[in-house]
Amino acid sequence: MQCSRKEYIEDKIEKLNSNLTVFKLNDTYHLKQKHVYCPECYSKDINEKGYYSRGILLMDYGLVDCKIKRYKCKHCGNDFSADISSIVKPNFTVSNEVLDIVETYYSIDFTSVRKIREFFEKVHGIKISHQEIQDILVDYHIHFNPNIKEYSGYYAFDALWIKIKEISDKYVFLLALVDVCHDTIVAYKVVEHETEEEVLKFLKEATSNQERKAITTDLKPEYMSPINALGFKHQFCKFHFKQNNNRIIRKYVKDNNLPEEKIKEYKKFLPELYEIYDVKTQTEVAKIVKNLKKKINDFPEVIQYIINEKLAPYFKNLTYFLENAKIESTSNIIERIFEDLAPKHVKKCYKTIKGFLSRFNLKLKRWDERNAIY
Repeated sequence: MQCSRKEYIEDKIEKLNSNLTVFKLNDTYHLKQKHVYCPECYSKDINEKGYYSRGILLMDYGLVDCKIKRYKCKHCGNDFSADISSIVKPNFTVSNEVLDIVETYYSIDFTSVRKIREFFEKVHGIKISHQEIQDILVDYHIHFNPNIKEYSGYYAFDALWIKIKEISDKYVFLLALVDVCHDTIVAYKVVEHETEEEVLKFLKEATSNQERKAITTDLKPEYMSPINALGFKHQFCKFHFKQNNNRIIRKYVKDNNLPEEKIKEYKKFLPELYEIYDVKTQTEVAKIVKNLKKKINDFPEVIQYIINEKLAPYFKNLTYFLENAKIESTSNIIERIFEDLAPKHVKKCYKTIKGFLSRFNLKLKRWDERNAIY
């Protein structure tokens, strides 16, 4: 036997809050508390004081006209209303149930507000406005506090560029620190400039009272001094090292007006440099570097530059991972998280920092549910 419309609504509301009693009068649902006490002094000596009206958008039904019972405490004089916070937030029409689905759908699909609105209308038969969805996404706030008591001490660090009009017309930066053993972001911060000072301040605060063992980054020069100052072993990303060498060769060929074929010719020397990644200890790496320096004149000028300026002074930074499996050899882990949380096809200009962080937190919550290791 199917429930009537009246029974369906009453049953739904009472299931959402078992301390409410619901009855219908003149197409309006009246909500009262079964057990009433003053939230200020906890007295049960209470007078009823009429109702106030509000609409509530319920899942699979739509907008419902409601009247919420008001009360007055005889003991302290406090005015209050029936507690419906488990059903709907203050100043919201959309119920918590709908709100949760909007947040979940956005975090999974990174979809537009328009598509979310169409989804609710076609799948659930309810109409929710563009502005209501925007308000839900912008209002989403979690106190960012990873469910990790102790960090592993092994990290990856990088910055994501974004546009937030409230801060600047130019790109700003989201600094992010990933615990590679827990596979999640443990700290992040939006800054206007990616300077050594900002990086040092962020990393110092993010790892306060935590072990600082090793951190993997790309080759940005503004990362080196802060990381060294904090006592980390600084692992340079293997992929970025190779990528940077290719850029150096291309620039050398262009600046010297050499034919394009020279690029391929010079790159043939690089595998000999990359033998540092084929051994098991830094002692063996040191021998390879020493041998390269010994026969330095056998290499073209551009390869000599790479050996002398990019490899020899930093061979330890390039190979810390050889002697410790917990140190990431590349920064792929943080780039993978960035691509999942802020993929290039949806990365855009945000009006406010609150709007960006709300959406970012939603996606990060989803990432943690699927990937974080606690």
